[in-house]
Amino acid sequence: MEQRTSEWDPLSEYSVKCPAEHDNEVRSKCPVAWSDQFDGFWGAFSHEAITQITRDTDSFVSAPTQTWPPMNTGAPWLPLQSDPPQHRQYRKPLVPFFRGERVASFEPRITELTNELIDKFADKGRADLAFDLNIPLPAMGICLLLGLPEKDWEYFYRWTTTIVESSAVGDLAAIGTCFQEVTAFADEWIARRRKESHDDIVDAMLRSEVDGRPLTDNEIRGTFTLIFSAGHQTTADALTTSMIYLAKNPEDRHRLAQNPDLLPAATVEFIRLAAPIRALARTAVKDTEVEGRLIKAGEPVTLMFGAGSRDEKVFDNPDAFDPARDNRRHLAFGTGIHRCIGEELAKLEVRVVLQELLRRIPDWELDGEGDRSSWPTNGYHKLPVTFPVAGGAR
Repeated sequence: MEQRTSEWDPLSEYSVKCPAEHDNEVRSKCPVAWSDQFDGFWGAFSHEAITQITRDTDSFVSAPTQTWPPMNTGAPWLPLQSDPPQHRQYRKPLVPFFRGERVASFEPRITELTNELIDKFADKGRADLAFDLNIPLPAMGICLLLGLPEKDWEYFYRWTTTIVESSAVGDLAAIGTCFQEVTAFADEWIARRRKESHDDIVDAMLRSEVDGRPLTDNEIRGTFTLIFSAGHQTTADALTTSMIYLAKNPEDRHRLAQNPDLLPAATVEFIRLAAPIRALARTAVKDTEVEGRLIKAGEPVTLMFGAGSRDEKVFDNPDAFDPARDNRRHLAFGTGIHRCIGEELAKLEVRVVLQELLRRIPDWELDGEGDRSSWPTNGYHKLPVTFPVAGGAR
């Protein structure tokens, strides 16, 4: 790659501690900006740039890597790490498991699980809402989705945390060890389904074809890895970021506690502002101009979804929490052919957890600093709070 001047740094203290403010500043100065980090890459910060890149699947592809820096897990994260025409074939068998009545059927159990987790700290007057509630609940939801025992949520938590933290610092040895465990778990799951068919995701993949051939075990492993990674930490981060906002804005917290019918719209607005996946990557396969910058063939570009979802050219007063706004163009779930397949489950989990926490513990205060995650995620691993013990009854 030719020598360029670095215009932003995803690992700077400002970027890590204040991602929204940082990304807003970069977008206002340079909608498409170059960074020297990770051997050099572009960042697309404007809504227009992100939309152009995601729609132009002839010029920008996903197959080489879905993250920057690249994360080699030994198995492609399908369908995310694929391109047309194969992408539709990888995605099609998964869609029915993430839509409509199937996702809605999880609500009673997710509500029960949420209350079981709240029961463990409701009478203590303090909790770490990230560790005690927001991290385990989405992992349990993944178990429901995959038809696995709920106790297996701890595996997903450990694996996801290892992948995210090790990728940020380039610890390839830790990632390799983690994926040896993931592969062993997935292989056992695949073997069981070959012997005993169930109406679940792996069974659907075993019956599916791409280009007229069955999916390989490695392709199924990659899909398994994508589902637990993308569907776990992202939802946990959206929840934790939302709870921090509500701690700092008691008027909105009380309004939602007293009017739970506002929660569906509020949930989407919280997710827009949280942008738990800060960036995913594409690779240019031909020289392409985006927002006046020439991205050359072979160069990586990250789609800065949080920045795009706060673009003042698309959203009025974009940094404000406004459940009444028109959120149809927000980018927190991505856009284009790779829009998050699990968005309905994520919205369900965020809504239910906020609903039950606001019902049982309508008042909480922050008790120290949260522990922020790092590039390319956007959230917190810790959220210590205090609250009146009088609350919390079922």
